[in-house]
Parts: sequence; C-alpha cells; structure tokens
Amino acid sequence: MTGDASRTSIADHPVSFGEFGLALLREVLTPEYLQARIDAALDSVPKIRDFPGHVSSLRAGLPELVGDDGSERRFEVTVHGRLTVDFWPKSLGAGLDATMEIDLTVRIHTYRPTIVGVDIDPVSPDAMRVEVQTRGDLLPGLLEAGGAGVNRSAKHWLPMVAVAVNTALEASSSRRRVDVLAGRAHRVEGTAGRGGGGSRDSVPGARIDFAEFGEALVRRAVDRATVIREVESELAPGAQVVFDSPMLLRGVVTARLADVTPIPPADDGLGFSLSLDIEVELHLGPGANATVMATTLRAHVPMRVSATVGPATLHLRFQPVPAEELEVVEPVRRTAGRRIPIPRAKLAEVIPRRVADELKARLERADRRIVIADLA
Repeated sequence: MTGDASRTSIADHPVSFGEFGLALLREVLTPEYLQARIDAALDSVPKIRDFPGHVSSLRAGLPELVGDDGSERRFEVTVHGRLTVDFWPKSLGAGLDATMEIDLTVRIHTYRPTIVGVDIDPVSPDAMRVEVQTRGDLLPGLLEAGGAGVNRSAKHWLPMVAVAVNTALEASSSRRRVDVLAGRAHRVEGTAGRGGGGSRDSVPGARIDFAEFGEALVRRAVDRATVIREVESELAPGAQVVFDSPMLLRGVVTARLADVTPIPPADDGLGFSLSLDIEVELHLGPGANATVMATTLRAHVPMRVSATVGPATLHLRFQPVPAEELEVVEPVRRTAGRRIPIPRAKLAEVIPRRVADELKARLERADRRIVIADLA
C-alpha cells in the first residue's frame, strides 16, 4: 500500500515507537503462538536415570495473560500429559498409568538488540497433579492401600518428573529467544553495500523494557541500507517526459541517489535526508535534427518514519521537493544539434518545475509500509 492511503494512515493514527513495540508483541506473541512454542519445547521429554517411567503426550492449553507491567508479559497455562511407570519385572505388566496436569508460568521478555524471549519458569512437584490407575494383578500393596495409596505412590515420582520436564525446557530455551528482524537480515544479506549492515547477531544482550525494544526495533528495521534499497528500486529507470513549453520539448529524466544521511531525531522520530542527482537530457525538435541539451540538478529530499498499529506497521514517507529548492549543479548546455533556439531563462523556468513533478511521482511510489510481523 503506497501513496494517498498510506499517507492517510500516518496522519490519522500515529503512535510512538515505544507503543509500536508493545503492539507488535501483542500481535505476534498471541496465546496460540505461545501454545505452539510450549508444545515444541515439551515435545521430547528425556528419560531420567533410575526413573522406571516416562512422560508422554504433553500438550499445552491456551495461555492466559495474568500480568503486563511494560517490561514483562506474564501468562499462566496448564499442560496435560501422561505419566507411565513400569514396575519390575516388566514381564508382569504391572505399573501405573496416570493423567497429569502441570501448571506453567510463561514470561515474555525483550533483550538488546531486538530479541524477544519466551521464558518458562522451572516446574516444581507442587505444580503437578496426577490421577492414577494401576496396571496388572500383582500389586497387592498398592491395591490394599486403596486409591490414596496409589496416588501417594505416584506422587513419589513427581520430583523426578519435574527434573525431566525442566531438562526439556532448558534444552529449548535458546530456540525461544528470537531476533524479530532475523528474517529481514537473511533476505538482505550481501546487499547492504553502501549502507553497511552485514549479518545481525542473534545472541541476546541486556534485558530492556518494551518501550526501549520498540525504539531499537524501528531504528534497526529502517536503517541507511533499507532507505538506499527502497529508493534505488524506484529511481533505477530513466523516465521519458514531455515538458510544458511552446515548442516540442521532450527528454529523459534520470535520478541517482548520491547520499543518505540521518536527520537528527526529533521527539520519538526518525528521518533521513536523501541527496539526489538528477540528469536531464532534452531534445528540442524532431528526429535527427533535434537540438540535444543537458543539465544536472540536485534535490535534498527529507524522509520520515512513522509508526501505526493494527497491525504494527512502519511507514516510510518521502517529502516532495518544491521546484524552487532544486539546485543547479550544471546549467543547461548544448551537447548536439544546432544552437539552442529557446531562451535559457525559459528553460531555467520550465525544467525544474517538470523535474519536481516527476520526482514527486517517483517518491510517492517509493513510499513504503513495512509490517514487522512479516519480517520475522
């Protein structure tokens, strides 16, 4: 989405970069997303030495948000599974089959540079509940004790089950810390060129709150390399244009990005200044008899970054450059054909106005919407 619709969304619903970061976490780290991450973490619970059983079929319910203080989002969730214990000798087929519930606390944290962590608290035996059935006909001690005795026997194994579950959670902890911009870094690897960049480290740094995370995210998502890439994709082809003149005056306007420099940040803002060199080749008259002229102009184009939510989106907006602000680098000169049959003063009036219109149209096409969830 570009042009007028994009500009309307910027004007109507801008938010701070900190609010943008919080909105992104809410939109991406949904209960369904967390449920899938928990299931993946508990997909393979290891066997514990000297424990005659195993845990299987662990599946999380839908996490429920219970706290959000701006630096941590806290969820509670119940995991359902099965606990199977085989008594020796196995040939007797005796043992316990238990349905099991485990209460987990999941915490969303953010880290430098732009890493989101799904951290799960270690499990204690007190957070586990079991309902047991026995297997086999040779369990006289348990059977004589009745249901309470069976449950006490099962609970005897819960500390070992907790060790197994915590081992699985610890093994998956690094996979639950993800750089939100890792997908973007992979796609643009090797294309940073003049903008610098290169690979992005995914090792988490210091923990930061959600507002600082949002600020960091915007400034990494829209860096100098991003601006260069987006602008050059629109400026690459030269445009055939017709000039508003009493005589047949046509030409080719080619804009080239000369430099991109950051604009000192305003309140919660981000911007760049683009220097564009604009080559204009003019043809006055028909065919081979045309007079060919050339001139070079320079434009300084401000670009601003704004944020909206629903979904969390960054907007790159390029400001139009008035004709009177175009700088003349090289004045009009004849390069082929007869002498220039039109006053240079008239050309100095016509050319900047037409170039400004063409530049405005191209930069409107270069306006961008970046939905951060699509980059992860």
